[in-house]
Amino acid sequence: SQVPRTALGVELTLDTFVRQKLFGIFTGFIALGTIFGAIMPTILQGRGMIDPRQQMRTVALLYVSGYVLLNMFFLYFVPERKEFLGRGEVPFVPGARRALRNRAFRVMFTSHVITAIPIAMPAVLVPFFVPYVMKLDGVKWSGIYVLTYLTAGFLALPVWASLARKHGKLRVWLTASVIGVTGNAAFFLVGPGDKLLMLAIEFYSGMASSSAVWLFLGNAMHADVVDYDELHTGKRREAQFSALWSIIPKFALIPGAALPLAVLGAVGYVPNLPEQPPAVLLTLRVLFAIVPAILNGIGLSLMWWYPLSEKVHQEIREGVARHARGETAIDPITRKELPPPDQRSVDEATGWFLDYFSRRELSGWLAGRTNVLASVLLWTGVFGTLMVSAVTFALTHVERLDKNPGPLPALAIVIAGLSFSTVEFHLLRDKSALQLRAAPPARDVVERHLRSID
Repeated sequence: SQVPRTALGVELTLDTFVRQKLFGIFTGFIALGTIFGAIMPTILQGRGMIDPRQQMRTVALLYVSGYVLLNMFFLYFVPERKEFLGRGEVPFVPGARRALRNRAFRVMFTSHVITAIPIAMPAVLVPFFVPYVMKLDGVKWSGIYVLTYLTAGFLALPVWASLARKHGKLRVWLTASVIGVTGNAAFFLVGPGDKLLMLAIEFYSGMASSSAVWLFLGNAMHADVVDYDELHTGKRREAQFSALWSIIPKFALIPGAALPLAVLGAVGYVPNLPEQPPAVLLTLRVLFAIVPAILNGIGLSLMWWYPLSEKVHQEIREGVARHARGETAIDPITRKELPPPDQRSVDEATGWFLDYFSRRELSGWLAGRTNVLASVLLWTGVFGTLMVSAVTFALTHVERLDKNPGPLPALAIVIAGLSFSTVEFHLLRDKSALQLRAAPPARDVVERHLRSID
């Protein structure tokens, strides 16, 4: 449900400041729900419900009932924009290619993929960090620290929303990035018994958590990227962009969750041993603090090149309005002239069709060097072979479920998943490759198309 909800949020308003308020409220409810979910077992236990299974049954009943009722309320009171209905669909393959030509999308997407890896690492490792490094009750204090982190994000959300309205989304994003990176690194200073220090760092880091900044600002900035795409394509592609932002970074979460545990096993971690070897403790501290700080620093530093500001977004909306009147607009980033989509050198239908193929494939086809259908089948075969090889490697290197297989099988599963997605991508191109072979467009049309995407 995340993709259609996010897509609907993007299209509800085209005003960048109203979007900030909308996604701020959206994120606030997510943060509040996460906190409520975290403390619900404790509340039920305090009311005399000791059995964990009974607690989970009660929680499930509450959540399912609430989910159904709130969605009914949502569907009734939040209709889609009538002018956006019946707009038709954009094929996935050419849609993905055009998205990757969008500079703002490329910057945010690359940053998302890199920062998705360390998101899961602290959450996975905190039950190990608290008892083995801090020498505290793992269940009790892990819960306290997670709750502190979530609460800090909820409390900081109105502050970030106010600052974003005054100083712009990008400046606030970069400021929060500094807090996130320094907060990650500060965990390395925590040692045995440092309860208050850990609490302070969790609160400090939580102010820049995903529930405080990334969901709120990220979704608002994604909406601006969709508007920039509309300036170039004439299409509203909220759902397609939301799917791209949602699906691919999830592959990065897998190594973020699996590799730390595999690495701990490789350096000598022994389950439930109160005193772990020094190598395990050092590795745990590095994985919990330093690695997330470095990866977040790399990923978030890319946002310095994010080109959309509130002023640029206003120019984008003005350009879209000019296109609606049949007038030429100016790309506020490249300063190039953009005729309306239906007045360009290649008609829209042909342009979308040619985007099933890469620039290299089309150039090779024009020169008589490339058989596009053979290229599609080749790439499908290459990634299909890689997928099968990765799955085979993972299965043959996991001997027993109670034995740590090391980091390589986890990486193999990630490679298999990415390869499977790539195979699907290329299979979606086979029909168009056959069409290009059977009824090729005029050479000058393909040449104009290639010039238009340079």
